[in-house]
Amino acid sequence: MLSKIETALHRVSKNFAIFISGGCMILSMAILVLDAFLRTVFNQPILFTIDAVTILLAWCVFSAFAWALSSGAHVRMTLVVDRLPSRLRSACGILGNLVGVAFFATLTILAANYSWKSLLIKEMTASPIPAPLWLAKLALPLGTGLILLLFLLRLIRLLHPKSELVEKYSVTKF
Repeated sequence: MLSKIETALHRVSKNFAIFISGGCMILSMAILVLDAFLRTVFNQPILFTIDAVTILLAWCVFSAFAWALSSGAHVRMTLVVDRLPSRLRSACGILGNLVGVAFFATLTILAANYSWKSLLIKEMTASPIPAPLWLAKLALPLGTGLILLLFLLRLIRLLHPKSELVEKYSVTKF
């Protein structure tokens, strides 16, 4: 059961990162190049460039959070932990994942509230062509919620002593 959930979460985080983050990055570059071209050649910049790129940047960053954790791309500090006995390493892994769960649970709840309030008041950018600001704020709870689920899965795996994947999520592997 846990393996199926794990596989689904990894697939979702990978697809979220590839399609959302990658697509937003490509779209941002296209808008910036087009804006530079129009500004230089025709002296007619695109009025919503900064707003559009800001919204796309939020999606670029927060949609890739979970994939970074899932693929092991997050920063690892294992200089001391690698030298600890296996029981202490395991305890450090549990503590690290517990802190991750607590931090991202708090962040997800606060971000969901923040983006919800922005949606309710229909918050828009202050530019000649207004864009929905809540759209950028929606990326934060979705990205942090997905990384929260991954941390929770890692914590469950470490707390389950007979799990075949405990070593996968030990401190030396994150």
